Amino acid sequence: MTENVVTYIVDGNAFESNDTVLTGRQIRQSVGLSPASDYVLIMIRQGTSQSIGLDETVDLSVEELPCFVSFKSDRVFSLTINERGFEWGAEEISASDIRIYGDIPDEHQLILDSKGDRPIKDDAVVSLKGKGVERLLSHPRSWKLKVQDIVLTITTPTIIVRDALVKAGIDPDSGWTVAIKYTDAPREAIGLNGIIDLTRKGIEKLWLRPANIQNGEGVSDLKRAFVLRDQDETYLSQSELNLETIVDSGRRWAILRNFCLPSGYTEERVDIAVEIPPTYPGAQLDMFYCHPHLVLKSGREIPQTQAQQIIQGKSYQRWSRHRQGATSWNPAKDSIITHIAIITESIAREVE
Repeated sequence: MTENVVTYIVDGNAFESNDTVLTGRQIRQSVGLSPASDYVLIMIRQGTSQSIGLDETVDLSVEELPCFVSFKSDRVFSLTINERGFEWGAEEISASDIRIYGDIPDEHQLILDSKGDRPIKDDAVVSLKGKGVERLLSHPRSWKLKVQDIVLTITTPTIIVRDALVKAGIDPDSGWTVAIKYTDAPREAIGLNGIIDLTRKGIEKLWLRPANIQNGEGVSDLKRAFVLRDQDETYLSQSELNLETIVDSGRRWAILRNFCLPSGYTEERVDIAVEIPPTYPGAQLDMFYCHPHLVLKSGREIPQTQAQQIIQGKSYQRWSRHRQGATSWNPAKDSIITHIAIITESIAREVE
C-alpha cells in the first residue's frame, strides 16, 4: 500500500510529509525552526493569512500546495487587505509582500486607508506597530493627463495620442499636430499614433498645434448673440479654465479670466476675450483679444496685434489669427475647444 505524501511550502522551500495532518509545532520542527516556540508561523491562503499556534492542527490535504511563512518572533500583527483579515509575524510588511501574499495584481494601486487613502509606493514598507489594525485597499491604477486644459483620468499606464484626443472630445483628424510638454523641458513633437508613457514624471500637458494659422488684419463688426452649446459647457466644466460671459454694447463675449501665459511675456496672466457669432457653430470663431496688452520681454513687436477693442471700458489687444488649410473651420467638428487650442498655440509660438 502506497503512503499518501503531501507537499507544503515554508519560506519558499518545498517539504514533504507522510502525514496529512500536522500541528504547528510539527511543521516548525520539520523545517528546522527550533526551538519551535521562538517562531511565528503564518499560513497563506487565497489572499488572506492566519497564524498557526504550536498545538493547532493543519490539514495539509485541504490546500493544493499549502504555503507558510515563518518569523523569529513572539508576536503576531494584524491588518486587513481589501477587507480580508491578514496576520503577519513582523512589525513591518513590504508593499511587494502585500502584493504577493494579498493576491494584489500589478495593475492595482495599493492604498493605506487609515492614512486618508494614501497611495503606497511599490518600494515602500508599512509599519504594523501602531495602535489598531492597519487597513489596506487596492484600486485600479490611474494617471492624469491634461489635454488642452481638459484633465483626463486614464487607467492604463500608456495611451495613444489619438485616443487621448478622442477622450477629450477633440477630432484628431482636423489637421492638428501634437506636442507634449514636460516640466522644465521644451515641448516635444509627437504623432497621432505615438504612445504616451503616463508613468514618466513631469508630464504637464498635451498640446494641439494648428498646422495653419494666418496672421491678418480683417475687421469684424457683426453684432453677436452668445449661446453656449452643451458640449462647450461640458468641456468648460471639465477644464481648469475660468470663463465668464458678458454683454457689452449689444455684443456678447466669452472671457477667459487669468489665463496663464508661458515664460517670455512681461505679464504672467491675462484675460482673453472671444466673440461668438450668432450662428455659431455654423459661423466660425475668429481671432481673440487680450487685456492687458501682451508685451514680449525681448522687446520684439508681436505681429498683427496692433489693433484694439474696447470691452467694458477696457482696451483689449486684438490678436488677428485666422485658420487656413487643414485647420479651416469645420462646424461639424470645431468649437470653443479647438479655438482655445488656436489661442494657446498663437501665444506660445511667439516665445518659442
